[in-house]
Amino acid sequence: MFVFFSGVISMSYSFFWFNARKNDSFVTSKKPNMNRKKLLLGISFAFTVFSAKSQVGINTTQPKASLHIEKNTNTSFPDGLIIPKYTVSELAAKDSNYNAEQNGAFIFITAGVGVSGKTSDITGAGLYYYDSNTAKWVSLTSSNGITKTGNNFQLGGTLVKPTTLVTSSANTLAVNGLPVSPSIDDNLVVSDPVTGVLKTQTISKLGIPRPAIFQLDSNKTDFLKNVARGNSSNVPMSILVNNTGINGLTFNSSNNTITFKPGLYQITFVYEATHYTVAGQPDCKVSSYFVDFPVGSSSSQRIHSTAVHGAAPSTNNATNHGGTVTYTTRITANYDWVIQLGRGQSGDGGCEKTEGMTLVGKSTQLAILRVGD
Repeated sequence: MFVFFSGVISMSYSFFWFNARKNDSFVTSKKPNMNRKKLLLGISFAFTVFSAKSQVGINTTQPKASLHIEKNTNTSFPDGLIIPKYTVSELAAKDSNYNAEQNGAFIFITAGVGVSGKTSDITGAGLYYYDSNTAKWVSLTSSNGITKTGNNFQLGGTLVKPTTLVTSSANTLAVNGLPVSPSIDDNLVVSDPVTGVLKTQTISKLGIPRPAIFQLDSNKTDFLKNVARGNSSNVPMSILVNNTGINGLTFNSSNNTITFKPGLYQITFVYEATHYTVAGQPDCKVSSYFVDFPVGSSSSQRIHSTAVHGAAPSTNNATNHGGTVTYTTRITANYDWVIQLGRGQSGDGGCEKTEGMTLVGKSTQLAILRVGD
């Protein structure tokens, strides 16, 4: 290896001689009878040391900067620049020595984590530089949420301390190009109302309703005909949408059965019907219905709905009526529930079991909201 100096040299009146046989280092001597080669080498070195405007090249005769280190082609020797190495405690002992004049100084930490003072932001081994503006040693290894890949620094990594991004109405934060999630079970990102810390939470924990909607596709004639009060008939429905998620419900259209998974649900049954009259029987003016809603793991809760309507003026003329039955229930175990509507207890004498009705398609629906766990 050789070192080359170039530039404007300022004169020095000190001379140094080089003793090549004393541990290969520079030493001083006052012997006046040194040979000319050693004298010239010493003079050259002295001139370089006191250079005012110079460039230093290592392994190159044409340095391109203040310090230019060219690789050594000899594979037997390692290359690189080794800077001072400290443990955190060793560097902390020198706190008072680092001020504005040391701004930008580089060191390498071998071990330890900073606790206080100028070393308080040191998080482990790596390169650090001194920032006199903050009076702190700053990491060059980008361990707090920054990953270095090749020559690029990119977001992504492990945060090793709390990190805050401060925005304003003028300086906003935008994230573009996010993919659309195919899952309705993904967590949502929420912000703490006091600290602004970002967190994730499930939709169920946040109480955001997730619907499943069913409907009767076509009119069902003679519904509840010959069905006594207190008994039910199936209402065959199809599913329009199910956004209750993997912890919500499933539907088997072959047997008209909904399977609930544990959770809190709000169930709303909407019906629309036209009632018949039968010759020789009183007119039906009050129609009564009920729904047995699922509860717990196997129980049910009956809720009635009564619809008042006009009487048909003649045999087999229809009377329009409708209503809504809503119930909130907690399911504690997987529960199979058949969609049914029953004949209630409070209808008048003209609404007996021999009289049927038409349950109106599209207008008869079932809405289920999963509102929590």
